[in-house]
Amino acid sequence: MTLNVGWYTTAGGSGSKAMFESVIDSINAGVLDAKISFVFVNRELGESTATDKFMDIVEENNIPLVAKSSVNFRKAAGEPISRNKDQLPPWRYRFDREILDLTEQYPADIGVMAGYMLIFTGSFVEKRLLLNLHPALPSGPIGTWQDVIHELMRSNVRTSGVMAHLAVPEVDRGPPVTFCSYPLDTQQMMSNLWENYANNDSGTVNSTHKELLFDAIRKEGLRRESIFLVATLRRLAQGSINDLDGSLISNHSLPLDLTQDVEELLEAS
Repeated sequence: MTLNVGWYTTAGGSGSKAMFESVIDSINAGVLDAKISFVFVNRELGESTATDKFMDIVEENNIPLVAKSSVNFRKAAGEPISRNKDQLPPWRYRFDREILDLTEQYPADIGVMAGYMLIFTGSFVEKRLLLNLHPALPSGPIGTWQDVIHELMRSNVRTSGVMAHLAVPEVDRGPPVTFCSYPLDTQQMMSNLWENYANNDSGTVNSTHKELLFDAIRKEGLRRESIFLVATLRRLAQGSINDLDGSLISNHSLPLDLTQDVEELLEAS
């Protein structure tokens, strides 16, 4: 049975564009039995060149596009920018209600947050089943992808991963559904980068060594991020993970380890 996917993004960077195109390519190639039933973007034409280009890709693929600017919505409400993710301002609840109304007509078995730069309100995630990607193992560092890499380097952790977890009212606390892992020191280049980084006193580490290792770790994650999303959606489409009354269940214990799936897809790409 074809999996209907709702897509939520701000589309401000190359990563979110790459994930979208990877899923589209996999659908067109018959690798993934899914359909993107709609794309929601919290920007409108003219706000960002990158987002404008992304919206062009959506329309070129004849996918329903729903665009509503969160910035314009906030300004119209006369509200300042809020930095408190633990207590979202009232306008955010009104904005999320509009998203629900605008996308209600499109069927979606699962929603994917791919580069969506806002936090959904609790009332939204209680009504929509959403997956969020995090660039670390379920037991790994939390925070932004930059925070994750810095923590891996500080702790000298040589293994990382990507996981997909359910969005729940408690930010970044949703249960993990799938993950993949990968080593960070198997190639000679990576081993040398770790050695150069470690051979410097932590207080005076050469910035070049630090940046080279940081960039190399980021590259390893980016190589797998889009493929991991395809692998997760493919498992959902195949029924390995089932949606029952709004909760993800599985015949296997969650989270599912998709490392082999990802590496096979990576090798075939």
